[in-house]
Amino acid sequence: MTDRRAYKAAYYQAHKAKTAKYNAKYYRAHKEEEAKHNAVYYQEHRAERATYLEENRDKIARRTAKYRKTNKAQIAQRGAEYNQAHRVEKAKYNAEYRESHKAERAVYEARRRALIRGTIDNATREQLAEIAEIYRKACEDPKIRCYICGELIPMGERQVDHIFPASKGGSSLPSNLAVVHAKCNREKYNKLPEEIGLLI
Repeated sequence: MTDRRAYKAAYYQAHKAKTAKYNAKYYRAHKEEEAKHNAVYYQEHRAERATYLEENRDKIARRTAKYRKTNKAQIAQRGAEYNQAHRVEKAKYNAEYRESHKAERAVYEARRRALIRGTIDNATREQLAEIAEIYRKACEDPKIRCYICGELIPMGERQVDHIFPASKGGSSLPSNLAVVHAKCNREKYNKLPEEIGLLI
């Protein structure tokens, strides 16, 4: 068994491009079967997967960050294609979500408005000035980069995000705020930095 594994590993290393091409072609032709197989596999191995993810969190985060950095165009293309193909379902889901979470949305919006006005509990005058400057930059600076993808953000597509989500205990103080693409912010949602491969 060990010899066979060593052989397979050596073969894969020597034929990476060819293997990747074959696998991609196979998965495209067997999408539904693979999806069903993976769903069953993940369900049956939840505990092992949770343990693996916990024990290898840093390694996975580094690998994800590297992949995102070297495959930005492909990721963006896939995202655009998915959004285009599922725009009706997404619009319906978003409308239903907003309707069923009115109370939470109201609290969230109230906090956001309070943040913009600078009425944050226990914030110093200097911190309030820093917060105001972050929002000013987001609205006015000609060039500002997204803290997630690193690309320049056009006017009209900028938002200020909690790096560590407020819903998970992140503060609204300047050290936890950053300017972000609207699309990156939507994709991030309430994930922690390490969950999206950010090394903060």
